[in-house]
Amino acid sequence: MVPAREARNVNAAVAAGVTTATTAAAAGVAVASASASAADAVRAKELELKQAVR
Repeated sequence: MVPAREARNVNAAVAAGVTTATTAAAAGVAVASASASAADAVRAKELELKQAVR
């Protein structure tokens, strides 16, 4: 049997790992979203400039 203190440490480590993974995933989504938004903004500006040239 695992001593209670070790079990708590393992549980805390697992919780920290899950939190870190969740945070990293959320950050990845935020970065991907920001990149998509920036790309959309660039495309919109290019279109605006092309139309202005015509």
